[in-house]
Amino acid sequence: MDKKSSKKLVWYILFAIITVVMCYLLVVVYFHIVSPNNITTKLAIWPFNSTQKIGEMYLDAVVEIDFTIEDDETLESEEKKVVGVNIRQDGYIIAPYNEFVDCDETTEYKILTNAGGVYNGAYLYGDKHYNVCVLKVENIASDQKIKIPFVSITSVSQGLFSNKQILAISSPIQTKNVWTGTIVDFELSNIYRETTRDGKNVVDFVLEDCYSVGLKDGSFTGGAIFDKKGGFLGLSYEDTLEDGSYIIMPVGGVKNFLEKVIDSYEKNQKYDNKLIKSFIGFDQIELSCFKDAAETNENQTDKECFYFNGEFQIFTDELITYLNSDITGYYLFEALIHNDKTIIDANKVIYAISHNSKTYLIDTKIELFDLLYDVESGDNLTLFFYDVDKLGIERQSASFMV
Repeated sequence: MDKKSSKKLVWYILFAIITVVMCYLLVVVYFHIVSPNNITTKLAIWPFNSTQKIGEMYLDAVVEIDFTIEDDETLESEEKKVVGVNIRQDGYIIAPYNEFVDCDETTEYKILTNAGGVYNGAYLYGDKHYNVCVLKVENIASDQKIKIPFVSITSVSQGLFSNKQILAISSPIQTKNVWTGTIVDFELSNIYRETTRDGKNVVDFVLEDCYSVGLKDGSFTGGAIFDKKGGFLGLSYEDTLEDGSYIIMPVGGVKNFLEKVIDSYEKNQKYDNKLIKSFIGFDQIELSCFKDAAETNENQTDKECFYFNGEFQIFTDELITYLNSDITGYYLFEALIHNDKTIIDANKVIYAISHNSKTYLIDTKIELFDLLYDVESGDNLTLFFYDVDKLGIERQSASFMV
């Protein structure tokens, strides 16, 4: 190769490098200035931000949800301020389901942002099994277009194992604090939070697969947990474990129904899933938590009761048999009724489901509802189950069309 050809090659290489750099900078400028609301993309294309800067970005995606609930018995009002996270530019908020269980159709929501925005809110759908719900930001002035900074949900396993460092954000209105920390325990299970009903200790919600984080610099008041790469990992609350760490409530389960909820809202419809509602029961993990909470009550009668399905229930012989059995599965507390037809009677244990020519074993409620959310109208389902008094002995099945 002669000298002239060598110089020409060098110029080609330099031109290619400059072109790549310029394109990269244009992308950075676009997502940071022209279209700045996608925080996940911004952090992905410019990984040189300080922890403080990342925290400031996350604050813009975290919201405070204000509303008032009234006790039906005492008629006393309680003002609630709940932290949620925006996951779409047009304002879809993920929040903890348990905070909204006492709300009704008359409850009014205000959604407040770090940038000073004040919006109306609409509760769209929630699932107690994942302890997550979806709310929609709605403009007070309907002619304005909603554009709020947002983040993407990251798979908890991927997020935690690939990057153990996390950020915790509390209310953008009350504290505006950003905590840093690391993952303490990757494999927590059988975690539940207690509350009180009629003076009795009962289970507020159960987390079957969750994680804990240790935070620095002060007391965390509950909020949202993120990695440093733009991923929303989960929600937390102010209670701590014995080692002082905070529990992460994963939010990945919302992906099972999020798009259907959004599609229904955009069609001015209310999302409803009759199949999900027809499975009223629990698994062994949840029942064990019910029993542990009941045994913290001082009165012996209260130790024999648990709160489920809107009222206090008794630990029957059937429930104790199921709880102590080596056979796992989902216990049907009430008969499975779909389209006004009884499919399976109460007090049965579902251990497998057949759908789309595949059979899946069911050990926990999360495995069950992950599958049920994939079922479409017109699909055929076959449920395999046991009578409680014949667990592992006499297998039965029932088939029906959804």
